[in-house]
Amino acid sequence: MLVNFVPSLLHLATVKVATAIYMSREIQEFEKKPHIRSFVDTHGKEWEPFVLEKVAQCAMPIELHEKVVVLMKPLSFELNMWLADHIQIVENHRYDIYIVWNSFGMIDRSKAAERLIRSDCLPIDHRIHMACQYRMRNELQELFERAPWYDEESKVRLNLSTMFAYSQRIFPNVANSLRLFPFEGSELRTIGNIPMIHHLLKKLPPPHILDVLKELLQRKEFLSDDDRICLFNQDVTILEQLFRRIPFCILMFLLQWPLQTQFLEVVHRLWSHLTKEEFFKLLLSIHSKIEKGWRDFDYINLIKTFWSRSPHHFQDYVQKKNISEQEEFSMHEFDIINNFWKNISLEEK
Repeated sequence: MLVNFVPSLLHLATVKVATAIYMSREIQEFEKKPHIRSFVDTHGKEWEPFVLEKVAQCAMPIELHEKVVVLMKPLSFELNMWLADHIQIVENHRYDIYIVWNSFGMIDRSKAAERLIRSDCLPIDHRIHMACQYRMRNELQELFERAPWYDEESKVRLNLSTMFAYSQRIFPNVANSLRLFPFEGSELRTIGNIPMIHHLLKKLPPPHILDVLKELLQRKEFLSDDDRICLFNQDVTILEQLFRRIPFCILMFLLQWPLQTQFLEVVHRLWSHLTKEEFFKLLLSIHSKIEKGWRDFDYINLIKTFWSRSPHHFQDYVQKKNISEQEEFSMHEFDIINNFWKNISLEEK
């Protein structure tokens, strides 16, 4: 049940080139144009020719050019999610030169934070908040001493209130009872999604770890590198229980690059824990990626295999679902699944 990903040499090389190209000033400026705004939400025909032109200037085999281009969407998604979590800290300041990418093609949030904290590109109070958020105590002390308003009282007040807000974000229902941070304080607006959670989990008794992980992951829209590390460091027993408690949530994360290779293996173990409604939503999510031009994975083959291996009563649910019973699903989403099922039926004949 443990989901791990060991990148190939080709993956490592492709990611290294792709991140360098994506973070170049030319590509970043191009992505900000009004008709683009983000590679994530714009079809490739609008920006792939420009990116391919830049890729062609690199000293690399032609057959790898396309592999680099298709990584622009997941890299853009990763950067957008990082910005969403840190926007009140970085605001409009220059941050991109401090972003650190790992070999998976995900942002190393801890190293990026360390660079930003030690740089002068952000106001010192923003760097203090980031140091609190990432629990960088040594850097925090240095920043306090450099702050123009520094005194012992303000240091204690900011440190404790921020740390309490940190714990509240992770487990709002149990933080007070666990009393990891005994001093209460107002939550700072600069605190975003919580990094480095595995450090805090070490403070929890084992029975609470599962509940905390479940609560945290259900409130997330995507899996960051810190989240991935946190999960992989958990005991296998905890992971198995977690996957069975929130199977839909876990499988949605496994549709995120570069973890898609694990999707079919994990879903094979979770069929009995999924509902037919969740199966429907997963089909919609995969089809949405196909429709929006995501090519970082073979989603067409994935959705066909996912369907063919699904329980018959799940397939019956999709095939027989009446339009009047769509509930939260739109007519467009319903048509997507109906058309997909018709194509599958034709192939089987």
